Amino acid sequence: MVIASPHLGKGLHTFGLAVPRGEAPFGIQVESLVSQVDVKTTWDDGSVKFAAISVNAPEDRTYDLVPSPQRDLILVTPKWPVLTVTFIIKNPDGVTAPVTWTASLPVAQAASVNAQRWLTGLVVHESRVLVTPKSGTNLHPFLRVRFDVRTYTAGEQRISIALETQLDVLEMNKLTYDMTVKSGTTVLDSWVGTVQPSFTRARTVVKLKGYVEPDMVHDLESFYRAGALYECVKGIQSKEYISTGPKFIPFQIGDLTYPMAAPGGRPEFGPYPAWVQHYTGFKTPSQLAYLLKMGENCSGAWSMHITNPDDSSLTLDSVVKPTANEWTWGGGAGPKNGKAGRQWAPEIGSAHQPSFAFVPYMITADRFHLDEMRAWAHYAFMGWGPYGRGATEGLIYQQQTRGVAWAIRDISDFIAFAPDDDKDRPYFISKLNNNLHALDDQARTAAEKDPLGSCRPTSSYLPAVPIATQLPQWQNDYLGWALQHVITHRGLGPIGSVMRDLIVNYHLNMFNQPGFKREDATEYWYFCFKHETGAPPFQTWEEMYKYNFVDLDPATGKPRKTAAAAILPGYAVDARLAINVAVELDLPGAVETHKFIMDSKFPPTPGIPPGWTIMDDLNRRAEMAIMPILPPVPPEPPEKTWKVATSDNQKILLIPNDEDA
Repeated sequence: MVIASPHLGKGLHTFGLAVPRGEAPFGIQVESLVSQVDVKTTWDDGSVKFAAISVNAPEDRTYDLVPSPQRDLILVTPKWPVLTVTFIIKNPDGVTAPVTWTASLPVAQAASVNAQRWLTGLVVHESRVLVTPKSGTNLHPFLRVRFDVRTYTAGEQRISIALETQLDVLEMNKLTYDMTVKSGTTVLDSWVGTVQPSFTRARTVVKLKGYVEPDMVHDLESFYRAGALYECVKGIQSKEYISTGPKFIPFQIGDLTYPMAAPGGRPEFGPYPAWVQHYTGFKTPSQLAYLLKMGENCSGAWSMHITNPDDSSLTLDSVVKPTANEWTWGGGAGPKNGKAGRQWAPEIGSAHQPSFAFVPYMITADRFHLDEMRAWAHYAFMGWGPYGRGATEGLIYQQQTRGVAWAIRDISDFIAFAPDDDKDRPYFISKLNNNLHALDDQARTAAEKDPLGSCRPTSSYLPAVPIATQLPQWQNDYLGWALQHVITHRGLGPIGSVMRDLIVNYHLNMFNQPGFKREDATEYWYFCFKHETGAPPFQTWEEMYKYNFVDLDPATGKPRKTAAAAILPGYAVDARLAINVAVELDLPGAVETHKFIMDSKFPPTPGIPPGWTIMDDLNRRAEMAIMPILPPVPPEPPEKTWKVATSDNQKILLIPNDEDA
């Protein structure tokens, strides 16, 4: 059985691999080559779910990855290089002389190296050490340098050096410095005039002993089969990216939008960013470089990375007291420095929170990206509230519906593919389950109020009469998708399915129930209740449709909404997310509804070229261009062949050919 077939350039490789349940009961082998598998996550049956694969490819070609009968259990203590990171930090007053601080990689010790190891086996060893820069005998109060030292068997080395200002201490502030990385007297990298805001991370990667990073083209089919990633919609056009220049230097956010809370769609705002879908669809070098850059320094530039002074995660359990002013980035107690020195501050809540590091981690198995996933998963809790958060319960479901969707996506991605023994996984599992139970309870209450099944209405579109009668179904579609993602991604049971089913069935019914014109099923928002205090709920879809699109509003003498001649651009791609889930759940009418959306051509619309189709919209918004995850189609049985035989009474017979068995 072949699990995957990536194309590997000649040289030393370490990459990530997601594996469907049961396909690799023990380990993974790259053909007959000496291979190393560092299993990070397992399925409930103990088989490999996610692993780092390391191999020395002897030539540039495609290689088959197959199950292996065992896993490597070899512990090696490598010789670490002599490596020094020097900072010349300017004084904020601009008058006092700069101060030199030095962080030196310590001599490798077996106990510390094995305690922090990430890769170990026949091909490569990687371990981590966190160093506090010194100036003489003084320790820097908040700047830290995190070395991840990777050593291959012949001594080739790749060292990831992360520069971090993320401690929750009073002294925390932005720094301006020149930085130099040296091995002995050899300069490996240098930054000049760097401004590092508070609560940020960036890194440089240096290579020693002849190590060269070879090219690779990932085979993502096993990721799709495992439900880890989503296949790109066929027919999407490729796009090449630029990831160099001033926007991409350390502590800049590249092409991302600031402020994060700015309204409107953009490439980073969807299930996964547009550049992820372009890479999954086309895998060009510029797409890969951009994907990794956005998940690295552009992600680390946001001022929300925070840990306790001992480098442990700052969690609700450690800082929130029900009777105290709750800790949150949006108010309450907050960081000890009062948020001084920040530059790119994310929004409060997760309404526009992108997924930066998940896919980079999945394809590289690089620990830096895992740390970024961890930071954003924590921000999903610490960046919201304290309103309705329930103290240590961590309830974040009372923010905008799309914010709930993207938050639980980031939390569940960490749970699903962080190492099984990761110290933060139990915390995230507990808090996510609290939210899923709360969402299901909310769905049950909503179903009692509305026979049609609407949920999470708002009053924000008509604030003059603040009655929660308006439904932005596109936001609910995000949540329906995210809940399905959580349920299938984690494989931990049906928690969250009550809310998921309510959302998905509601939008599927809009397209299929008599009395509701399906061409109007992709509006920006609807009246899901009559906008009069005490009015009874709609009893039929026809009644709801007429109230929105036919009946005259007494205040204006016109229909409340304008009926469309055909499905409208803009929110059809959002509706498609919920219908994708309906297809995955095999709900009646789901496949036909999906086809209806994909076959639609939009009517003349201001700002939209004539003949605009759903594919044009998916190209414009590639972040939405994901396929449903469907169970693999079983292979067709081999066609039976027959051979001629003669019976005892000389009759001609056709009998199965036993050689087919």
